[in-house]
Amino acid sequence: MRTDQAEHYRPLLEKDPPNFCDRVNTPWDHVPDLEEYNDAAYRRIARALNHLAQSRNHESVPTSEGILILGEAGTGKTHLLMRIARNLSGTNHILFVRKPNNEDAVAQHIWANMVDSLGRSLPTSGSKKSQLDDLLAHVFTAVLIPEFEQDIQKDQDADQRRKWVKDLRADPYNLFQMLGEGERRQKNMELIRRRTLRFLQTSHPDVDQRIARVLITYCFVLAEDKKRVLRTWLSGQDVDEEEAGSLGLEPSWVKIDETSPHVSTQQQREEQALRAIRTIGILSTHYQPLVLAFDQLEGLRSHHTLSQRWGDVVREIFTMTPNLLVVTCIFPSLWESWFKQNL
Repeated sequence: MRTDQAEHYRPLLEKDPPNFCDRVNTPWDHVPDLEEYNDAAYRRIARALNHLAQSRNHESVPTSEGILILGEAGTGKTHLLMRIARNLSGTNHILFVRKPNNEDAVAQHIWANMVDSLGRSLPTSGSKKSQLDDLLAHVFTAVLIPEFEQDIQKDQDADQRRKWVKDLRADPYNLFQMLGEGERRQKNMELIRRRTLRFLQTSHPDVDQRIARVLITYCFVLAEDKKRVLRTWLSGQDVDEEEAGSLGLEPSWVKIDETSPHVSTQQQREEQALRAIRTIGILSTHYQPLVLAFDQLEGLRSHHTLSQRWGDVVREIFTMTPNLLVVTCIFPSLWESWFKQNL
């Protein structure tokens, strides 16, 4: 990270100043951007994503990689993430995670932040399509086309399958609209859900079937209120029992009764969150690498147990989840005096 010694950035700020903004808080903020500023760091991240995508095609077991960004306050770390979101999230979706606050729920915090990020609109799409819409459309299109082609070869409802393949190749977003109406739609949705889950169970046994089922359902549910319920459930929050039942969900991620100790319930949530993170990484191998960005970690200083738990969870993600570029933004002094000593 470097300072703007030649003051190339100041004229841009004066020409298009952000309203009442002296910092970038999230990658979805909109402030003036000068491409030359921190260009080396940006290009390093773009190269890493390209390398990760290429290595996935040559390795039997896809991996994740990491980049550590060290920069003092105000040198543009989150601004760099904003540029990544603006320029790269059309394919490499960015998952933005702030500092956790509960040492017993670090994995759940990370996953909930990932779901929130996936629900964000693509910055350059000019539409309401979210990163999650884009990811699922491409992932499940990549899974379904070979399945439909097998049906065509076996002459099983070949005309319908040819139409679906044509529609999906023309635009993966047709996945959300191609099932027909009424009873026919429900029948086709169940067929595709069953075929997709069977494929995932055979080809990717580490994919969590409950998470995958909800993601498939999300693709084919048109009502925004139902999509909201599905996103809420995905993030690990309990949902209304009646709403859950209408979508074929249990109201909660975990089974809770009067005999369930708090620690056991929380452990279930943490384990489920790690399975969910692993699932989204595995699914993304059918599309493009994801950027998992940790930022605003200053508050971890002096919180020894929380810092160690954060480190343990990130290590678990590196070990078990493929196809992620994990970008961590930290003050240099904080890295030297705290993280290097405690992780």
